[in-house]
Amino acid sequence: MRVISGLLILLVLPACVAPQAGESDLFIGSWVQARGVPDTGTGRVTKILQPVRKGSDSYQKVEIIAPLQQRVGDLTIKVLGSDVRLGENTIYENLAHERVPALGFEPGNWLRIKARNRASGGLRSREIHRIEDRKEFRVEGEVRSYDAESGRLQIGSLLLQADEGVKIQTPVEEGDQTSSDPLAVFTEDDQKSVAFSFHPLEHLFIGGQVALKGEFDDEFDLDKSKDRDQDKFSEDAKLDFLWTLDDDRSFVLLEGKYLRVDRLRDNRPNLGNDDGSLSRAYAYLYFSDALRLQIGRQDFDEEREWLYDEILDGLRLRSRWLDWELELSASTGREFLQEHNSSDDTSMLAALLRYRWMKDQQLTAYVLRRTDAGRDNFEPMLYGLRSFSKPYKGLGHWLELAVASGDSGSKSIHGSAFDGGLLYRFDLPWRPSIVAGYAFGSGKSDSSSDVGFRQSGLQDNNARYGGVTSFKYYGEVLEPELANLEVTTLGLGIVPEHSFSLDMLWHGYRMDVAKFDLVNSSLRTKANGASRDVGWELDMIAGYRYGKQMNAELIAGHFVPGRAFDNRDTANKIEFQVRFKF
Repeated sequence: MRVISGLLILLVLPACVAPQAGESDLFIGSWVQARGVPDTGTGRVTKILQPVRKGSDSYQKVEIIAPLQQRVGDLTIKVLGSDVRLGENTIYENLAHERVPALGFEPGNWLRIKARNRASGGLRSREIHRIEDRKEFRVEGEVRSYDAESGRLQIGSLLLQADEGVKIQTPVEEGDQTSSDPLAVFTEDDQKSVAFSFHPLEHLFIGGQVALKGEFDDEFDLDKSKDRDQDKFSEDAKLDFLWTLDDDRSFVLLEGKYLRVDRLRDNRPNLGNDDGSLSRAYAYLYFSDALRLQIGRQDFDEEREWLYDEILDGLRLRSRWLDWELELSASTGREFLQEHNSSDDTSMLAALLRYRWMKDQQLTAYVLRRTDAGRDNFEPMLYGLRSFSKPYKGLGHWLELAVASGDSGSKSIHGSAFDGGLLYRFDLPWRPSIVAGYAFGSGKSDSSSDVGFRQSGLQDNNARYGGVTSFKYYGEVLEPELANLEVTTLGLGIVPEHSFSLDMLWHGYRMDVAKFDLVNSSLRTKANGASRDVGWELDMIAGYRYGKQMNAELIAGHFVPGRAFDNRDTANKIEFQVRFKF
């Protein structure tokens, strides 16, 4: 059955990579020229062109032709509703193309501004030229985001307002070309980001986050006759310091974190612990698109969090040319200023080669080597190929093909995995979406000399489909590793408002080989080894986002065990989390 399911997905996959008929071929990462009418506030876009992207047109560059709105002090001007910072080395020219010593232009004067996106957000000008007055503005650069409902368009760090008649398709929301910018990845992450609201010095930005979380687990041992439930409450506070370097493409990020976790357990002593740590401390050094280096304590993650999502100490080197990007990394566990963590004995080597082979299609080849002496010499080696596309509307997909080797204790690792699915977003009110997926990780019997497939152990298996929040895509209650397991997924999603979404997902589970345990699941019981029928699960995920200042999640999961367990009482989970950012 799993072979047939896999072949069906592969057969329909070409349909999802074909461009959607009648739609624009713009996407996040497109190089565009937006034209329109300069309103008193944000510029109103009436036309978008796609000029040929030159080799020097990096994602950092933005060129603006527009009237000056106002000067904000000596270091900032406002153009098209956005601030542009001035620097000591900014070049100024008058109408006669003569250098002038300082900005002496008046509001209403038309300017050609060559700028770069700042690492902290916003723009810094490199050159400002006075030009003749015009009827329409122009902004040329790389598309970063677009909201079809509100018409908000972001080119580089500049926010514009697009008319209703301007059609823009943004097929990629995760794993797009902004992944080359680690700060953009950080600030766009609902769970990890801060707002950097304080700007005490020119290059210094400060922000933080306070998060409150509650989780209620019911019958995770699948046995109502025993009161062994657990409720968990946590408070998480962090403070971030961002220092941008002179080129505005390099930066240093420091983050301190305090975490308090309390576990209330039935018929057992309650547990509580708190911990303070240096959770991030790294430098990102931009030399060119072909050479970017990130070194220090950083978040190692990728677009599906299927390989890893973990804060580790290490270095990452990225090189990008045309539609190719190479990422090499080496990392170890957090030992310095981190007393309590599960990565002390971990090291990881990884290489990812990404290729954007169509406008909205990303193909990635990867290899990963992980060692963990703390897990009985767990040393997996993964090789894989990924195809990925998640459109704003229309048909998208994901496809993961991987093999694993290495050692797990006294046994070897030898197995393969497949994870494929289709996602369709309808261009209708409430933006409904449907999803169907099938995943398989091979297993072996307990008497075998190897254990089958294993993920890296650093994976999170967490992503967004159509909503505003992410979730565990193999199930919130079971939350398994894709090892000795088949997972069939069907889902529906709606976005009644831009800031609110609701997803419903059903998962069906079967073991590849009947064994006495699942691999790294959340259940507090073992299988009976007599059946492959693990059961099924239904999850509801609601997300709410209020700008960049607050977001909230509510998750409800219901797991019905199958014949693989002797005890078959249903397990339930309710989790809520709210984050306040500044």
